Amino acid sequence: MFIEKSASPSSSSDYIQKFKDLSAMGINNINTTINSENNIQINSLHAYEIVMTVNDPQYDMPQKVLCVVVEKGQNVYMIQFITENGSFDEYLPIFNNVTSTIKLA
Repeated sequence: MFIEKSASPSSSSDYIQKFKDLSAMGINNINTTINSENNIQINSLHAYEIVMTVNDPQYDMPQKVLCVVVEKGQNVYMIQFITENGSFDEYLPIFNNVTSTIKLA
């Protein structure tokens, strides 16, 4: 799991677009395919969920990534869950449990 806070004030839509643009560029020969995107709510906070498949030449098999972006005021936070493609469904309930506990003061 990876957690990141935006370095400068921005809206979640700007942050998400920059993230998607970087992913689409295939940096370091890493091919990314966005599988789904959804607006969600987590504890009354607006959030955005992106599920993608990543083919990184460093690894023998594709990885699946779930990114949850949460906005609070001028700050944007992103949590990433990364696992082998075949293990994604097994570990998804655990990650959903983690994200359901997000509370920002």
